[in-house]
Amino acid sequence: MPFYMMALRRVFALARRKRIDAVLSRDPGFLPYLCIIKKMAGIPVFYETHNFFMDVSSQPDLRQNLRFREKYHRIERCCIPSMDGLLCLLTPQAELYRRYFPSHRICVAHPGVNPLKPPKGSLYERKCIGYVGGLQARRDIEMLFQAFKLIGDHALRLLIIGGRKKEMPRVQQWLEKYDLNDRVTVTGWVSYVELERLLDKISVGVVPMKDTFYNRYLTAPIKIFDYLSRGIPVVAADLPSAREFIEDGKEGVFYKPEAPGDLASAIFRLLQS
Repeated sequence: MPFYMMALRRVFALARRKRIDAVLSRDPGFLPYLCIIKKMAGIPVFYETHNFFMDVSSQPDLRQNLRFREKYHRIERCCIPSMDGLLCLLTPQAELYRRYFPSHRICVAHPGVNPLKPPKGSLYERKCIGYVGGLQARRDIEMLFQAFKLIGDHALRLLIIGGRKKEMPRVQQWLEKYDLNDRVTVTGWVSYVELERLLDKISVGVVPMKDTFYNRYLTAPIKIFDYLSRGIPVVAADLPSAREFIEDGKEGVFYKPEAPGDLASAIFRLLQS
């Protein structure tokens, strides 16, 4: 609350000094304050959606946050009609909101991709599968280890770039479970400079995701853009969120979510192509 009030005061102070074209927020908690800004200052206001709270039953995998989601459900239901427009990261996400606000201005604004840096040397001489991102359960990292184990090429390496310190014990258990300690490197989170260096080691980038509501309709995996910016082909879970950015057979290929055998086959096909 204090932060929201401080932001509100700063907007009004700025509006007194010069014209403000619009105010945009991605924070659902700030929606009531956007309504105040529009009503009192006449400034157009926009909401950039990074989730979906209009149906609290749509994400059973997040039921532990039900009270939190009900709060934002009430805020979105009351405040979105006053917005001058909504910006969504994905087309599937925009379609969800259009069900509830069919006459509202809703557009899709994809995340950007860094300028392409041509890969150094042959991608397929690197013999390294890469994953960039968090190690939360919805990422399905254990399934990635299962798939990597199935490939069976002991010259092939798996590079995991990301992960918090508290997640490492669980990752270590998986490495021991699948006997992969000597074939997998986990760096933890690294700087952008180090990320650029490590991406030059990868021949195929993987986007493992469980088949959940969030992964289907709401996530825009930044790792996809990391791979594409380096010309690295992608193997991604076959979900609408991934198909938003990858054309099958062009930027990469898809595998059936939560199917390690299918992921292993997709990686092998790319390595052999």
